Amino acid sequence: MAYRRRITACLLLPMHPLLCYNRPTPQPNHLIRQAMTQVHQLYQLQETDLEIRDKKQRLGEVLQTLKGPPWLLKARADLDTAVTTLNTLQNQRNTLNLELQSLRSKAKSSETRLYSGKVVNTKEMADLQHEIGSLNQRAAGVEDQILELMLLMEEAEAEKNEATT
Repeated sequence: MAYRRRITACLLLPMHPLLCYNRPTPQPNHLIRQAMTQVHQLYQLQETDLEIRDKKQRLGEVLQTLKGPPWLLKARADLDTAVTTLNTLQNQRNTLNLELQSLRSKAKSSETRLYSGKVVNTKEMADLQHEIGSLNQRAAGVEDQILELMLLMEEAEAEKNEATT
């Protein structure tokens, strides 16, 4: 009768190791080894995570060192700003020089036409003289702008030299 109760109990409570004959009783050493293996794996994972964190921190320090000290970064930024300003001013000056050449070319062309004798109409001669005067005034204005740009370029060049040293 006791035998039947255990089998019935095994069927009702299959997870209970003492009531079931067919199942092997778990060994305590096996469970301890399994738990220790898991703890060891967690410990190794924690060690790896700490190592990764330390390496990332060291990488950040190395990258910061490679960039240089803050005063050097500021000097580089100042130099870049000065070079950019100087390049912009040079481009503006080149544009104004081209405009000045165009104005002078138009004025010369109009003068050549005026004094060539091909123009006989008085009103057309007056219009050409007025156009030449207007072109010369615009050329004088452009020359003034070029001079102002040259002064600004000297200042920018001085800033660039100061940032270089």
